[in-house]
Amino acid sequence: MRRAAAALAALLLAALCGCGGDPTLFVPSMPVQDEGQEQQTAGISADNGSDGLTLVWFSGETLDPTASPGRTNLKISTLIYDTLVSLDERLAPTPALAERWEWNGAELTLYLRDGVIFHDGSELTADDAVRSIRRMAENEDNPYCAALGCVESVRAEGKNALVVTFDRADIALAANLAVPVVRLSGSDAVGTGRYEPVNDGRGGLALAAFEGWWGGEVGIKRIELISVPDSEAVEYAFMTGQSDLLDIEPQRTPDVIRRDGVREYQYASTDLVYLDVNTNRDYLDAPARRYISRLLERERLAYQNARTTDIPLRPDWWALSGAGTRDGRREKEPEQEDVFDARRRLKLIVNSENDLREELADKIASQLALADIGCDVVRLDWESYGAALEQGDYDLALCEAFIGADMDIRCFIEPDGALNFSGYSDAELSGAVSALTQAGNTAAYRAGAAALCDALRREEPLIALFFRSGTVAAGPALSGDIRPVQGSVFAGLEKAG
Repeated sequence: MRRAAAALAALLLAALCGCGGDPTLFVPSMPVQDEGQEQQTAGISADNGSDGLTLVWFSGETLDPTASPGRTNLKISTLIYDTLVSLDERLAPTPALAERWEWNGAELTLYLRDGVIFHDGSELTADDAVRSIRRMAENEDNPYCAALGCVESVRAEGKNALVVTFDRADIALAANLAVPVVRLSGSDAVGTGRYEPVNDGRGGLALAAFEGWWGGEVGIKRIELISVPDSEAVEYAFMTGQSDLLDIEPQRTPDVIRRDGVREYQYASTDLVYLDVNTNRDYLDAPARRYISRLLERERLAYQNARTTDIPLRPDWWALSGAGTRDGRREKEPEQEDVFDARRRLKLIVNSENDLREELADKIASQLALADIGCDVVRLDWESYGAALEQGDYDLALCEAFIGADMDIRCFIEPDGALNFSGYSDAELSGAVSALTQAGNTAAYRAGAAALCDALRREEPLIALFFRSGTVAAGPALSGDIRPVQGSVFAGLEKAG
């Protein structure tokens, strides 16, 4: 169980820290147009020197998404580097550099667009995509490495086709290829995106519209970049009007960045907040878990703009087609009052280093108390929290984890799953997951997803609460609308001028 605790610790620590101090990395040699020789000074100046759109970045870190960029620079990199596929608002894969694809068992063949060129004028080939995937998959520090963990091999077939072999025949895995393509030219990391990096004439960096972009004309011709020293300065720059867009970090609330003329855009996130249940407790069998789940009023528990759910799948995920539920409320079962001994008090553990989660744990205990279920909230520091999970010293544990866009929940329900702390197993539920991943077409996949929802509601191996929704705030300098999606929070920016 030590490996499982370490896995959850890594996921929860990411959620806990949020934007707290991206690691200091390197800056690659960018193929930029030379418009100035001075070195950029870290920090926020009183005047950003631009009347147009401005974003922030960390000048001491890489913008190359196939290396190990921090969170802030990774968002900027999506303007410079295009991905093989994109995700829509329901997390469905849509064409990007790959204009179409086809499945053959566990093999996915992607066909690249003709005539796509990099910023240096070279033409995109399948070899570029293959090298990019391999580079990210082999770097455990790369933000795309986890999504590519299901890739067994990748090879080019001719100039414009590549074949990706996955560890299973699951058509949802196409969403995991929303990964960037980069051409390494010497020490330069070159992209095909709608913006290319240029020197700003003051020794810093700016983004200029790429006239050769395959997606058409770019409306906003230039984006100034100002360097900031730390993550707190990212928010400050937006609050003071020095930057025009802010992707609000998960642990923050939109209230902290409100200023005149600000618009907010929500997007679907796969950041799940849930109660892990110690299924080794005989008093927490499936009927008891269902009973507890039905007692919770998720709309009163959810963070601002979150999407409530009673299963660990987003209700608006493309595969569900109405099989999900908005708020987790279901019809009461006649026998539910008899499935749990109200004299027994539950132990709910929570990490004391996260104020939002502590407050949520107290709300959960209060709601259970209304049904005469005693629940003691035990606040633990990070080390003690991980030890309690590993040792099974809890009844309920308030957790948060990021799921892939493919909605792979095996980590929760398979006996060796990284987030299955109590070793839960159920043959029927595992069979439903297996049947889903073997569906060969969209119709069969939707049917399999509906069957999986039924199995999850019957077993309730964990008590899902809600998925966080991402929020992007736009200042008044942006005249049009953006269409943020997970993994590309500035999507649509090129048309928003």
